[in-house]
Amino acid sequence: MVEAEWFEYFILSIIILNLFVFCAHTHRQNPIFDDVFAVINYVFMFIFIIEGVLKLLCLGKSYFKDPWNNFDMTIMVMSGTSVLLTKLKIINLGSRASLLRILRLGRLLRLIHRAETLRMIFDTFLITLPSLANIGLLLMLV
Repeated sequence: MVEAEWFEYFILSIIILNLFVFCAHTHRQNPIFDDVFAVINYVFMFIFIIEGVLKLLCLGKSYFKDPWNNFDMTIMVMSGTSVLLTKLKIINLGSRASLLRILRLGRLLRLIHRAETLRMIFDTFLITLPSLANIGLLLMLV
């Protein structure tokens, strides 16, 4: 059990470090910094994907019973897909790619998973997310 807690604290510290890297990024910064931040982003994404794969291998099918794991997997798949599409030059996501990276900061909510009320609000948000997508599509039609 101690090893599992150590791993969880390690991942939480990586998430906080990722937050600081996002905070350091500025508008119209030097292109060299853009390249450095891109590499750092790939490193963080790689760490999070390795974490997800390890948890999936350890927990098996029970991995998907926890809503936080489902949220993490969704974020990892979206991040990986955005990088893959951009690198293969299939589609240029531009500023939308940074939006997908910012979604990774939603993992920061794990820090306060013991706060019952906030967790309930977040779970409600996750449940209503598909309905929000339908409403967004309806608004696009109008």
